[in-house]
Amino acid sequence: MDKDTLTIVRKKHKLFRRWQETRDGQDCQAYKKERNKARKDCRNAQKQLEKKIADEINNQHKGDLAVRKIQTKSRSGVADLIQEDGRKTENDQEKANLLNDFFQSVFTQEVGDTIPEPAEALFEKELLNFEVTLDKVRKQFAGLHVGKASGPDGIPSIVLATAADELAEPVPYLFRLSIEKGQIPAVWKKAAVTPVFKTANNYRPTTRNGIDNLQRDFDHLQAWSNRWLLKFHPEKCSVIKLGWQKSQGTYYMNEQDGRLELAEGEVERDLGVIIDNKLSFKEHVAQCTANAN
Repeated sequence: MDKDTLTIVRKKHKLFRRWQETRDGQDCQAYKKERNKARKDCRNAQKQLEKKIADEINNQHKGDLAVRKIQTKSRSGVADLIQEDGRKTENDQEKANLLNDFFQSVFTQEVGDTIPEPAEALFEKELLNFEVTLDKVRKQFAGLHVGKASGPDGIPSIVLATAADELAEPVPYLFRLSIEKGQIPAVWKKAAVTPVFKTANNYRPTTRNGIDNLQRDFDHLQAWSNRWLLKFHPEKCSVIKLGWQKSQGTYYMNEQDGRLELAEGEVERDLGVIIDNKLSFKEHVAQCTANAN
């Protein structure tokens, strides 16, 4: 936005505040006139900026990405996630910790005595000579796109491309020295790894943790029934599905022939719960069994 357009926008805000104070018809007309003028100038300024960026595309700048960024209206971030205790995450730190715990849970916890030995690496041809010449390094530096972001070293691409002739001499020496000694600088082992979040059409604050927790509840419930010698009928058990979307998980219960996949339904009969001052479980079981049958 240029200086003249910024002045018009400030004048529009000033007239708006005056109209809010006086509620006069003339002040309202003056504000609307200045508002329309500011809107027109802002649109013209945006068109000029987009045209300027489009003209710079041929100069190896990321002009097309800048234009798309200006045209994009939506800005999406990671939505709130539901934790195991039912609370929603309140900040980015809690989101990162929750996702990190979930990613760790998918890996197998290996026991120290059962870790297999890695197989021997097979190769057909041994690389005995690896040449890093001055011309190759200079060509790589000169071909960098100056609009690209810098790497983990923090050196902008425009610096490497501009100083290609000066940097082309020490870099081959460093590479040859690294190959001869079989070592690399510690700074080469550092990297900034960040996940790229992709916007979904229908993103709800749910995670895979809810599916795993429900299956874990089924397993605990059946283990409890086995300890107390209460016969379970997995074929009569089902999972109630809420919502119109397709279910994201499948749930199982153990039976004599193996694991049985539980059916999915939208409506179930309420068998009820009976509570008395004696905490008699016999009456509760008899009543619920009668309702179920």
